[in-house]
Amino acid sequence: TELEKIGFQVTVGINLTYKKMLQKIFQFIRQINKNDLVLFFFSGHGVQVGDQNYLVAVDNQCLIDDVEMYRHHAI
Repeated sequence: TELEKIGFQVTVGINLTYKKMLQKIFQFIRQINKNDLVLFFFSGHGVQVGDQNYLVAVDNQCLIDDVEMYRHHAI
């Protein structure tokens, strides 16, 4: 990728389930060192409920029916 060409370490996840998305985010966090320049880019489904933004995984269909579920089934 273009970011890798300029020295960034890139972590990619495509069509991730909730569990896989959490694992990928924690993998990303563990790679961050003091004084690192960090870019987090998410291209996928997201939603704002009240004043909180959430990232939505591909397997979280339960969110369609109940916005209260975002607190427990979205990131």
